[in-house]
Amino acid sequence: MADVIQMNYMLIPVIYRFGINLGFGDQTVKEICDGTKVDLNFFLQLVNTYHDKDYFPKEELQSIPSKDIVGYLKMTHTSYLNEKNQILKSMAMKSKLISSKLDTIEGISCPTPKGAMYLFPNLEFPTNKDYQGKLPDFRFCEALVNDAGIVTVPGSGFGQKEGTWHLRMTFLPPEEKIDSLMDDFA
Repeated sequence: MADVIQMNYMLIPVIYRFGINLGFGDQTVKEICDGTKVDLNFFLQLVNTYHDKDYFPKEELQSIPSKDIVGYLKMTHTSYLNEKNQILKSMAMKSKLISSKLDTIEGISCPTPKGAMYLFPNLEFPTNKDYQGKLPDFRFCEALVNDAGIVTVPGSGFGQKEGTWHLRMTFLPPEEKIDSLMDDFA
C-alpha cells in the first residue's frame, strides 16, 4: 500500500474515504482491504480511476455491489463536510483576528465581514497631504506592497462613497503568519 501512496500522494484522501487510515507499514493492498473489509476490486478500480485520468472501468464498476459504492459516496460526503467546516471555521477566526488587529491601528477601522472572503477596512487620511496626483487609498496600497510586501486593492476601485477611503484585502494567510503580517501592516 505504501507504494500506492508513493506513486501518487493525492490518493491519500481517496484511501481515507474507504475508512483506511495511514500506518499500514508493509502490508499489501489486499491485506489492508481484507483487514478493513473493503472490496479489493472496488478499491483498485477507484484508485486507478483517480490516478489515471484516461482510465474508466465502466464494466468493472457495474460489477461492484451498490452498497460499496453508496458507502464510499457517504464517506466522501462526510469528508467533504468536515473539510468545509474546518475551512469555514478557520476563515471566520482569521477574519475576526485580522479585523480586530486592524482596529488597533490609528486611522483604520474594520468591520468583521459576514460571509465574504475579504475585509474592507475604512481608512482616514490627512486632507492637507500631497498624494502626487494619486488617490490616497491607492498610495496607501502602493506603500504596503513596496514596504511590507502586502498586496491589497484600493477601495476606490469598488465604488466607495464619496469622501471615504478603504482598501480590500483577503484573510487567507495561514493563522501562524497573521501576527507577523499585521506587525508589517502597522
